Amino acid sequence: MSDTAVTDRVEAIPSLAELEAVCRELDGLGARAWISVTVAGGALRTGESLRDAFAIAASVPEVLAVGVDCCAVSEITDIAGRLAATRGASPAPSLD
Repeated sequence: MSDTAVTDRVEAIPSLAELEAVCRELDGLGARAWISVTVAGGALRTGESLRDAFAIAASVPEVLAVGVDCCAVSEITDIAGRLAATRGASPAPSLD
């Protein structure tokens, strides 16, 4: 992957099927990207597992970051902690 590759974003992914399709396209492409998924109630909008979504995204080297959008602010700290655990990082500090 070149340091000059354009970093792109893919936003508002509501389901594992859509995330898997995006990750399949990115895998091996060499273009760096960040992805955001839409969440509600601690899960993807479809009700599917955030843990599974984060694991899928983490398996693709071209995915530099994963975020969330279209969610209640109150969900962000919990979601950030789960994402950090999937990536082996420290959880985000509390927003309180």
